[in-house]
Amino acid sequence: MGFEGSVHSSRESHSAHVRKPFSAAQLLIGHRGPSVAQRPQSREFANLASSSLKASKLSLYGWSWILDPRCYPTEGVFGMVSLKATLIGGVTGFSGMVIAFVGIIGAALLYQSACPFRPFFIRQPIPIFIPVPNTGYSAVIQHVSELGVGPTSYMFNTSLILAGVLAMPFLICLLQPLGSSWTARIGVASGIVAFIGLIGLAVYTETQYATHIFFSNVFFIFIAVSIVLITYTLRSSDFFTWVHLWLGVIFVTADIVFFVLMFTTGFSAVMEWTVVLIILAWALAVSLQMIIKGREAA
Repeated sequence: MGFEGSVHSSRESHSAHVRKPFSAAQLLIGHRGPSVAQRPQSREFANLASSSLKASKLSLYGWSWILDPRCYPTEGVFGMVSLKATLIGGVTGFSGMVIAFVGIIGAALLYQSACPFRPFFIRQPIPIFIPVPNTGYSAVIQHVSELGVGPTSYMFNTSLILAGVLAMPFLICLLQPLGSSWTARIGVASGIVAFIGLIGLAVYTETQYATHIFFSNVFFIFIAVSIVLITYTLRSSDFFTWVHLWLGVIFVTADIVFFVLMFTTGFSAVMEWTVVLIILAWALAVSLQMIIKGREAA
């Protein structure tokens, strides 16, 4: 009994000097625990708790798994940026846009060699496709969506679906460097709707013309709203550069010309290609910047 009591007393004495670990909830609410005199590493702990609290406020309401105490200190209203979230978003966004670029350009370049015939779409009086000799794809007279029903449609449609899926985490994580302003939130939400439209127009090709046009309009309208608002938000950010700002301005200019031509002449194949390529360039530039800055978390 004496020996056991001595051991028990020794354990109690040891446990009294061992500081229990703080829970995640205590860290996020800034729990400071014992006084400075009782806790030797109080300053280091306070700094960690403070950075965790700031990072949690900029997270997307529940996406705590992407928080990281190693944050990028930006100036102005953007506070602390989680580098882990930024890196995740940059990688997914860059991967998605590369897949889309390879799929679209590859489908156009391989169009003629894939099959000796191609479908020719007649809209009036009844929408119908008829096979005609394949003389190759021309971006001057053929819209981008026509690749979705051509000989290389499998490449084109698959790449758009994958790009749309990968764009979701990219846009969500983009809120990290953009901040939580209403323009940033609406811009990101509009982008998510736009890429849902991109997936829809790849699933419902021109063979289902009315549904395809609906999803096509959703994509081009909401991606325009998204890039305009995001460009407006990042104008005062030191996380991005003037290159990203001017790509947004160029897109807005090209998109206005595209819509004017669509509503006045009903034909704008060249401008549609121009807008699509600018969207890809903008998304690639933004996601690449997120990767470059986010690598600091590695």
